Amino acid sequence: MLLSEDTQEALDTIMHLVENVSKFDMDGKKYNGSIFLLLALVKKVQNLTEFRPWEDSLPNQSSVSAGELSRGKRFGLYALGTYRASWETDNDAIAEKMGVNQEDVLYTWFKDDDE
Repeated sequence: MLLSEDTQEALDTIMHLVENVSKFDMDGKKYNGSIFLLLALVKKVQNLTEFRPWEDSLPNQSSVSAGELSRGKRFGLYALGTYRASWETDNDAIAEKMGVNQEDVLYTWFKDDDE
């Protein structure tokens, strides 16, 4: 046998999905090519050979303090809010996207590179 038991099981699952996908994807892309199967197998093998050992090597506890975690979360939410706010044009919508009061929006200036 050339394939491990896990890989053979993954191949069988993928083949079953490919055979039955047309039932749910009537107008979608045809899955007759081998590239779809190959990519799915490569992903499964990567998960089997790389992810599990990596996951097993992780420590049980993090060395990140609660304060550092809180600051990271705050900065991340601020970055996401800034991106979402950059699509808005009025201060009310910008404040909502940033999660702040409208009166806390002091100045805005969003400009596309092509302008």
